[in-house]
Amino acid sequence: MGLFDKNAVPIRKVKFLGLRSGKQTKMTATVNFPVYSFLLEYENGGREIKEYSGDSKKDLEEMNKILRFIDM
Repeated sequence: MGLFDKNAVPIRKVKFLGLRSGKQTKMTATVNFPVYSFLLEYENGGREIKEYSGDSKKDLEEMNKILRFIDM
């Protein structure tokens, strides 16, 4: 089940934890990419850490939805 499915527990608050560099070795080279970490707090009191690499369209779409819940 996804974060924003109809039956998912609603997100109450999101905190940005940081940015780190990820590495993936492919056949011809090593690729570096950013990994964004978020702490999600749910309405039922649950907490979860989610990380997004931003290298797929699905990751970017979900990360953009999560950014709406960040307190500035």
